[in-house]
Amino acid sequence: MGNNHMKRSKIPPAKLTDWIEFCWLYVINPVFRAAPNKRKAYFEHRLGKIYNLPCF
Repeated sequence: MGNNHMKRSKIPPAKLTDWIEFCWLYVINPVFRAAPNKRKAYFEHRLGKIYNLPCF
């Protein structure tokens, strides 16, 4: 079900702060720029941020 939503969605981020982060990644990260699926690359970037948080 979630996979279908990702396929239909044309816009990667949902909020303005997410758009700013998406654009920032596009500007500074050549790997992100070269990714064929930017929406997936952004999603993986967000997951990486979540998993790198310290556990308290």
